Amino acid sequence: MKNKDTTQLKMTLISISAIIILAVGYAIITSNSIRLKQAKENYIGEQSNTTRNDNEKNSNSNNELNNDKKSNNNNSTPKSSEEKNEKFNVNYTLQPKIIKGEGTAVIIDDKNATFNVTGMSLVGDYAEVEYTIINDSTLSASFSIKQTVSNEEYFEVKSDIRKKELLPNEKTTLKIKVELKKSPLDVVTTTIKEEIIATPNKK
Repeated sequence: MKNKDTTQLKMTLISISAIIILAVGYAIITSNSIRLKQAKENYIGEQSNTTRNDNEKNSNSNNELNNDKKSNNNNSTPKSSEEKNEKFNVNYTLQPKIIKGEGTAVIIDDKNATFNVTGMSLVGDYAEVEYTIINDSTLSASFSIKQTVSNEEYFEVKSDIRKKELLPNEKTTLKIKVELKKSPLDVVTTTIKEEIIATPNKK
């Protein structure tokens, strides 16, 4: 009888121990789960804060860029319609006119023309051509002529610009006189190139 009671007591103690162990294990598992959940929530919160901070930084950066653009736009002086419509071009116009002598006068482009002289044999012979130049601009202009003579040994070239300062759309004439200054052994020729060099006048 005594042995039976002892056995029952042991079984009871074992059961109680098992229950205690299970309870402790459950408590530990529950505690770990709670800690994991809190850690996960903290991690998510940190990530959310980081993302929020990054978004705020990007937003601030974009705002600064927009402010800089506005500042640059405000600082830049807008061009008036008058400035936008300004143009500057002084050029040859119409066909050149040979006044005396033999030769060929050609306008190559807006800024360049040539005069090829032939048929001279006596000292003092000369040929003369007249060009028309226009200030096709919205600005007044000053200009000069740069000349190149292919045969300076035998020919002397003189130019006469009627007016060197032109108002917008005003015209003037350029006369070129080519004179034989040295007796040649044979008929000689020369080509004169005339280039317009123009600058706008200050307002």
